[in-house]
Amino acid sequence: MDNFFLLNHNAQRVDIDYSKTAKILNLPNRGFLKKGYFADIIIFDPNTFSDKANYTNAYKYSEGLKYAIINGKISIENGIYNESKNGKILTNKQ
Repeated sequence: MDNFFLLNHNAQRVDIDYSKTAKILNLPNRGFLKKGYFADIIIFDPNTFSDKANYTNAYKYSEGLKYAIINGKISIENGIYNESKNGKILTNKQ
């Protein structure tokens, strides 16, 4: 139950942090996990998650990443990147 509390607490903190960022940058339909909003969701195994990139190999994938859902579309499934480009470059002229 302690792990659940920590993850829940961190999720609430992330929600607050990203909603503030979206407001400051005036990004409509962002900052919350809500229907009709754009969002990125990362699902990972906290026991195996590890960043493997470094200065000499900046494009090395992390370990323990299970899913990446970018703007509602799966980009990484079961740890495998499917080559889809679901992100969007954000500007202040949205």
